[in-house]
Amino acid sequence: MTLSWRITLFSTGLVAVLILLVNVSVYTFFKANLTEGELDRVATQAITVASSLDQTSMSPEAREQYLNAYAPGSGMLRLIDEQGTILLTVTRNQELLDLPTGFNAGEVAALETVDEESYATASVPLIWNDGQIVSLQLTEQLEHYDESVPLLGMILTIASLVVLVPTFLASQALGRFIVRPIRSLAATMNDIRIRGTLKKVDHLPTQKDELADLSRSFNHMIELLQQNAEQQQQFVSDASHELKTPLTVIESYTNMLKRWGKDDQAMIDEAVEAILSESQRMKGLTEQMLLLANGETPTHEKQLIRLNRLVSETAERMSVASGRTIYVKDSNGPLYVTGSEPLLKQLLFILLDNGIKYSDKSLTLELRSSGSDNCSIAVIDQGIGIKAADQEDIFKRFYRVDKARSRDTGGSGLGLAIAQKIIAEHNGSLSLSSTEGVGSSFIVTLPTAKKEETDETN
Repeated sequence: MTLSWRITLFSTGLVAVLILLVNVSVYTFFKANLTEGELDRVATQAITVASSLDQTSMSPEAREQYLNAYAPGSGMLRLIDEQGTILLTVTRNQELLDLPTGFNAGEVAALETVDEESYATASVPLIWNDGQIVSLQLTEQLEHYDESVPLLGMILTIASLVVLVPTFLASQALGRFIVRPIRSLAATMNDIRIRGTLKKVDHLPTQKDELADLSRSFNHMIELLQQNAEQQQQFVSDASHELKTPLTVIESYTNMLKRWGKDDQAMIDEAVEAILSESQRMKGLTEQMLLLANGETPTHEKQLIRLNRLVSETAERMSVASGRTIYVKDSNGPLYVTGSEPLLKQLLFILLDNGIKYSDKSLTLELRSSGSDNCSIAVIDQGIGIKAADQEDIFKRFYRVDKARSRDTGGSGLGLAIAQKIIAEHNGSLSLSSTEGVGSSFIVTLPTAKKEETDETN
C-alpha cells in the first residue's frame, strides 16, 4: 500500500471514528431526552385523569364514560386492582391488550414496544368506588417519537457521509501533496542508481516546510557528493602525475647503473643518492595523498632553501631521466627562498617535463635575481611554441595545446595546473612568453628570503 493511500485511509478512518462517537453521543442524548419528555407528558396526563376521577362522586357508568372521553385515540386506559385484575379497559386498538399489566401502588412511567411501535405507559393510584386502591394505567402511542428517532439517525448518517466524502477527497489531495516531493526524491534517486551519475531534484518546493527542507537537504548532499567526487578525481589525477616524475628518475638511474655504472663508483654514488632522494620524495607524496584520502589537509613544512643548489640538482636529474641536455645559467650569487623543497622540486620537474615533451632540443634553466625582493627561474625550450589563443587556457586542468597527441605522449594536462597551485602556495607568480615555432619560456617569480634569515643559515 502506498504512503498516499495510508495517509488517506488513516485520515478518513480517524474522522470516521470521531464522527461515529459524536453521532452515537448525539443520538443517545436526543433519544434519552425525547423519551424522558414523552414519559413526563404521559405521566402528567395520567395524573390529570386520576385527579379528576378521584375528586368527583361519579357512578361507575359515569366514570367509564369519563374514561372513554379521556382515552387517547391511539392508546388505552385501564383500571387494575391490587390483585392485578383488570377492572376496566378503554381502547380503540385491540393490539394494546397484549401489553403486560400490573398493579403499581405509586406513580410509574415506562416505555413499551409493540410491533416495532413505541408506547408510553404511566400508572397512577386512585380510590375506586368500593374504597379499594386501584391503579389507573394510561398507555399512549408515541408517533412523534417513532418518527423523530429514525429521522435523527438518518440525518446523522447523511451528515456523516457528507463529511466523510470531502474528508476522503481532501485526504487524497493531502496525501498527493505530501508524497509529491518524496516521489520526486525517489525518482531522482532511482535515476541516480540507474544512470550512475549524481543529479539534483529539479523542482524544489517554494514553501518553507519540512518537505521543502528535505528536498534542499538532498540537493545540498548531492552538491557535497559532487564536490567529493571531483576532489577524488583530482586526487587520483594529481597523484598519478606527481608520482610519475620520481618514478621516471628512479627508472633512468637504475637503467644507467645496469648499463655502464657498475664499475664507476662516482656514478654509483650519484645514482644511489638520486634514487634515495626520489624515494623519499615519493614517500612524502604518498603520505600527503593518504591525508587527502582521509579528508585531511596535508601540511608542507617550509624552510630556507638555497635556490641555486635546488635548480642545479633538479636539472641534472631530469637530464639523466630524459636523456636531454639541460643548461643551467646562474650568474647570480646565492639566492634563498622560504618554501617547501619537495614542492619547489616538483614545480621544476613539471616545467622541465613540459618543455621536454614539446621540444626535441636542449632546454635552459636560467636563474635570475629581480632586485632584493624577488628572484625568478626561467625554463626555456626550443619547441613548437604555443599559439596566442591557447596561452590563457594552458593552466586549466586537463587542457592540452596539441589535441592530436595521446595521453601517453602529450601528458594529461594537469602539470601546469599543479604548478600554479605550488607557486600560489609560495606567494609567487607564473608567466609565459611563447612564440609559435620558436619556443616557450615559463618564468617563475618567487619572493626571496629576508637578509636576516639568510645570515642565520650561513
